[in-house]
Amino acid sequence: MLRVLHFSIPKFRRNFVMKKLVVKIISYALIIVGFVFLASNIGKLQDFIFRIIPFMSSFNKTVSLIIAGVLIVVGLFLAPQSGKKKNKKDDDKFEEVPIYEGHGKTKKVIGYKKD
Repeated sequence: MLRVLHFSIPKFRRNFVMKKLVVKIISYALIIVGFVFLASNIGKLQDFIFRIIPFMSSFNKTVSLIIAGVLIVVGLFLAPQSGKKKNKKDDDKFEEVPIYEGHGKTKKVIGYKKD
């Protein structure tokens, strides 16, 4: 699939798309790790998480909640930054295409149409 992307997307655009993808993956990973820290403070999940990730038992509840909050907020801040920005005004805008009259050097623009 990467080879298909190589030929169909220009290099600068491909790099931009890959950077957006990496930022999105990192933001989702931060959110998931934040929720794991948050879940480590819930009684029934606490034992399960401490068995899977033993070093998390070294954090006290306050530090764990602060880490969870920071990770979730940073992840949520990065997630929309990596997505496509779209304004409502962009929906109303259409590209204007010139309407020509004549041929060759005698072509004149007689108007525009919205495409």
